[in-house]
Amino acid sequence: MSETSSAVGAGNGTLGDWWSPGAIGAEAPIAVRITVQDGVQIVAFNGDLDARTAPLAHQRATGTLSLGSPVVLDLSRVPYVSSAGLRMLLLLHRARQRIAGVPMVLAGASPELCSVLGATGFLRFLPSYPTVGDGVRAALQAAGSPAMSTPGTEK
Repeated sequence: MSETSSAVGAGNGTLGDWWSPGAIGAEAPIAVRITVQDGVQIVAFNGDLDARTAPLAHQRATGTLSLGSPVVLDLSRVPYVSSAGLRMLLLLHRARQRIAGVPMVLAGASPELCSVLGATGFLRFLPSYPTVGDGVRAALQAAGSPAMSTPGTEK
């Protein structure tokens, strides 16, 4: 997995940083980290996705994604998703749909969150996988690339 780290200032984190508003002096209700594994961008959220945090998470995720790469949304550190968080996931999905042939999948969602995603119909268009590694392999397969993941490189 490719990652770079550097200090985050004024919300301009680099690839691999945990970015949050707390990095610029505000309370840190959500953190977002973007890494790359085998050409797949992994967007990891850390915190609740609700009315207060979803706009921040959406801004960070859409502002840094390469438009041509498959995406895995890592929800393993998201304990709660409100309707605003679901809307944010839908907006990310719609933005990715505009780029033909570029898949986006979910990974690491809790059983409770998977139940909500299933009940609301999200799993029909945003497949969910138990681990980031599984999500990366699925995204590569959906993009038409052979899975090149090296064992032990998944989160």
